[in-house]
Amino acid sequence: MLVPVRVVSSLFLAAGGAGTAATSTNEHRTTLERLEPARLEALHQRRVEWMRTRKVDPLPGIYNDYRAVLHIHAEDSAHTGGTRAEVLEAAKSAMVQVVMFTDHRGPKPDTWNGLKEGVLFIAGSEDDHQLRFPGDAAGAELRFLSHTEEVLDKPSAGYQGIEIYNRHTDFDRDHEFLEYFKDAVKKPAEFRKLAGKVKEYPDEFFGAGTDVLPVLLKRWDKELETHPFTGIAANDAHQNQLYNGVQFDPYAVAFRNVSTHILATELTEKAIRRSLEEGRAYVAHDWLCDPEGFYFWASSNLGVFNMGDSIPLDRGARLEVRLPIPAKVRIIHDGKVVHEAGGTEVEYPVKEPGAY
Repeated sequence: MLVPVRVVSSLFLAAGGAGTAATSTNEHRTTLERLEPARLEALHQRRVEWMRTRKVDPLPGIYNDYRAVLHIHAEDSAHTGGTRAEVLEAAKSAMVQVVMFTDHRGPKPDTWNGLKEGVLFIAGSEDDHQLRFPGDAAGAELRFLSHTEEVLDKPSAGYQGIEIYNRHTDFDRDHEFLEYFKDAVKKPAEFRKLAGKVKEYPDEFFGAGTDVLPVLLKRWDKELETHPFTGIAANDAHQNQLYNGVQFDPYAVAFRNVSTHILATELTEKAIRRSLEEGRAYVAHDWLCDPEGFYFWASSNLGVFNMGDSIPLDRGARLEVRLPIPAKVRIIHDGKVVHEAGGTEVEYPVKEPGAY
């Protein structure tokens, strides 16, 4: 009997410390350290270089890579912030092809659904620690656990996946920056410095508060021990952080910051929902570098298998990674790093069953 191996993926393009334009480090820096002008400029130059030198090979197989944003709020009402029309313009600006709305206690009757100007909209709801996308006669409801850091023991039965990153959660846990920000808003000179950084380095400023959320990844690891479970990114975008005339969370910046890339056969709701159910997706912080060209698949004597597939574990089974720019690659199994390497191409022979 051949024991199956499951292939899942979470891609976090990490900038490290980026102490100068020429070097980077794995040293952890606080948000305030990252917001120092020299570091903002160094990282901006690094991003320009990454985008200039990235190499994209055609995606093998039958799937296309669609950039999607999930957990998006725009209910065309004063308390939620932005409007749906602003979401559409931001999506086009950020090259987002799929927007999955999550109205509070929705979806609202007038929430967009279907294609608009090349962007596919899917109407959904944010309820009690869940994202819910109602089905129809041809398909079941699609549900993801949300904000699990607030309810660590919420059962996963009936869910297809989980948020493995949430920008709002990340922001709320950045206590040092929050205290600084509250103080800066009250001081005109300090606020002008802050506003200048937002204007000159919008993506770097927004990205400075990005960090790994171990509590979410730990829960994902636990679920993957027993069954397939799709990991998604939650933009949790509202466009409602406006202070002294400065918008600190514009949709376009939030959409570029993190996204869920969905591997699907076509840009239709049916195809997108099916790929999310099957785990054919990866998470990327796109603001650092466009991740298109990232592939993670498995191969064996029986052929090639994509993310979301289960493959037989035989002597020829191996995992392969391809990246558009050189990076540090960590392959994780049962919550532990089992292989680490650098470059744009990495291979790993599989010895044990489970999710990778």
